[in-house]
Amino acid sequence: MLVTPPAHALSAGAADSLARYLDGLGAFGFTGQVTVSEADSVLAERALGRADGRATPVTLTTGFAVGSVTKSFTAALIVHLAHEHRLSLDDSLARLLPGVPTDKAAITPRQLLAHRSGLPEDAEGVFELDSRDQVLRATLRARLVSAPGERFVYSNAGFQLLAAIAERVSGAPWPRLCDSLLLAPAQMRQSGAGSAYARERREAATGRDEWHVSGSFRDWRQPWAGSGAGDLVTTAHDLWRWGRSMQGSGTLGSAELDTLLTRRSQVNAEVFYGFGLWLLPREGASDLVLIGGDIPGYHAGLWVERDSMRRIIAITNAGVRWGRRLPVAAVQRAIARVLQGRRVELPPETVQWPADRLDALTGTWQLAPSGRLTLVRDGAGLRMQLSGAEAMNLVLGSDSSGTRALVEGRAADLLRAAAAHDDSALAHALLPVERGWVRALREILAAHEQAHGPLIDAALEGSAALPWLDRGLRTYVTLHSKRGDSQMSFAWLAGGLIDVAADDARPAPVILPVAPLAEGGLGAWDLLDGTRVALTPFADAKGRGLRLSGQGQVFVGRPAKR
Repeated sequence: MLVTPPAHALSAGAADSLARYLDGLGAFGFTGQVTVSEADSVLAERALGRADGRATPVTLTTGFAVGSVTKSFTAALIVHLAHEHRLSLDDSLARLLPGVPTDKAAITPRQLLAHRSGLPEDAEGVFELDSRDQVLRATLRARLVSAPGERFVYSNAGFQLLAAIAERVSGAPWPRLCDSLLLAPAQMRQSGAGSAYARERREAATGRDEWHVSGSFRDWRQPWAGSGAGDLVTTAHDLWRWGRSMQGSGTLGSAELDTLLTRRSQVNAEVFYGFGLWLLPREGASDLVLIGGDIPGYHAGLWVERDSMRRIIAITNAGVRWGRRLPVAAVQRAIARVLQGRRVELPPETVQWPADRLDALTGTWQLAPSGRLTLVRDGAGLRMQLSGAEAMNLVLGSDSSGTRALVEGRAADLLRAAAAHDDSALAHALLPVERGWVRALREILAAHEQAHGPLIDAALEGSAALPWLDRGLRTYVTLHSKRGDSQMSFAWLAGGLIDVAADDARPAPVILPVAPLAEGGLGAWDLLDGTRVALTPFADAKGRGLRLSGQGQVFVGRPAKR
């Protein structure tokens, strides 16, 4: 369904559309928090999904790790100290920290803040249990990837140095400094930096992907590693308060704010970097301010419009399938369209079914000749796992170009050659630019055989699109042996091999949440692209069946033989 909200102030209809969109997120797999406002008027606020692998719901006070959102706080802290004349943005690193080697002596805080220091993204030899001094020594030993000031190179290592500079000029540890100068004045009472705060946080969202729960930020053990670069724990509502500061109504002075929001590095034709945040130019308006963060298990983002005073904050602890930050970015873009009076595709309306009715549908359904659909209970709904060519057609459409058949044929050739240890066949199956993946392929097969015995066969489970990579596909494979199975995958760009990987027991190429629909039956909905799959249970003379439709394809599933 498409709706077109009015272009003026948010109407009752637009408010209803916003509410329906947010409620649909929860029904179709988004786990986290969302806060939407104009000026200081909160238009909508939601806590969605489960905080852990049990039934604990996310609340508005559940804590989330927000990764590089931390950098905006580090930048604000350094700029604040500079405006207090406790340091200069053009001081040399040699003046601010001890033991700085010659190649880094002239680097300045200004360059570190704009990712123009030449430092790599992460320094090698930094371990989570390292002390502050060990982290700094390893960072200062890091080899520069470009001359200081030459170009934009995103660097977590550089922001760790900024945290160390702040500690040295203030005499206070980074977490205490962050709290006293930024979090407490902004009334961010559900926020804190550092692993000590993370361990003590009572309400914590646990990171997860579509099919299993991983660790929590409460497992962080690093005493100092990550400081200033990605060690903040917070909530969407507290980040709403931080977004207020970006609009000039919070704890930051106008001069400090101007320093943070000035374009410092042009990343590409459409994106600039200021200090600790991203800036997107907009015609006839001030730059859109985006602050994002990724850390294993979590994605977070702030969308701040300074003219309209809109703020859209989204945090999730689920959604790895969609790629880095994409669940958050997709949510923010859709909400912005509602607020701007543009068309938005809404998720289907859902209802609740009794648990026993959902339980009756669980299991594996066969789609002739080779497609499979498995339904698994997941919270208040179901999780759909699709594999095989027919199943892929439901979410990707028919393989009219033959691209999926091409890459799957290539994957089969590579597996046959590698399993037979036939170097000649491998060389023939690979383009010269792809031959660097031979070693990885051999290592994956050797590890499988060591764990499970000689390879009997390999089943191609299907190829799913990589939504963050145009013309990208990933082909999933199950390796069978007498003592067990394992998974691996091939990634392709325009038919060329770009990655070979062993996967973490992924049960199927496509995994989507399923919910009962108000219109009848069940449905899956993908928040990234609006893809829908309808599932209608029925019974006939042959017994139970499941009619599936999506992307113009219709299939009938029957319970798989056990």
